[in-house]
Amino acid sequence: MDYRDLEKIRDFGSAMIADAVKINMEKTSNNLSSQPINYTGPEIKSLLPQFGPVVGKIITAEVTTNDPDSDGLSWDDYYDLIGQETLPIISIIKDIDTKHGRGASFGDGMAAVHKALGVVGVVIDGTVRDIEGIRQIKLPVWGKGLVPGHGAFKLIRVNSQITVGQLLVNPSEILVADSDGCTKIPNNHNVKEIIKNASDITKKEATLHEMLKEPGFTSEKFKEWKSQIRN
Repeated sequence: MDYRDLEKIRDFGSAMIADAVKINMEKTSNNLSSQPINYTGPEIKSLLPQFGPVVGKIITAEVTTNDPDSDGLSWDDYYDLIGQETLPIISIIKDIDTKHGRGASFGDGMAAVHKALGVVGVVIDGTVRDIEGIRQIKLPVWGKGLVPGHGAFKLIRVNSQITVGQLLVNPSEILVADSDGCTKIPNNHNVKEIIKNASDITKKEATLHEMLKEPGFTSEKFKEWKSQIRN
């Protein structure tokens, strides 16, 4: 993976990359209704939007936050995995507790460790606490909301396929996250093709915005523009 490609993906943002991935899906599937959704639902929100977009390789963890009977793993397994990676990492942590979201799955202490290990962003399918401390650490974080505490916090699984905000993700997929949400590039998609698709879309949209600035815009001109971009 080329770092420059990751930077381009980040600059396009989650919405444009979602459209670019969809184009690739349309090229390989005759049944458009069966195409998987490649972005998170509205429940996953940027909790620190001032830090802008991030892009990175996915590593996942599943946790419980209030269940004292869970058999937990050592957190060393998770942090060792992050420390071995050379690319920027986006960590996705899923709260699988029966009281989902009732206890926080992430706080400022974890944020400091994650950032020191090279994690560029964290997505929580659950809740977060210590948001002011995380703000000072300057680690972008996404989640469902905020709570003040947690109970028996335990790591259950590391780097498995999970669902976050209605989006199925796999370890090693590329994720871009910003104020709109999070979009993944599936492992079977060529990153350079996605970048080309996003670039083509951007150029087409630029021609529309230029036309809209010109005097005398009409619905007929809009129809003509749509006809031209289809050819």
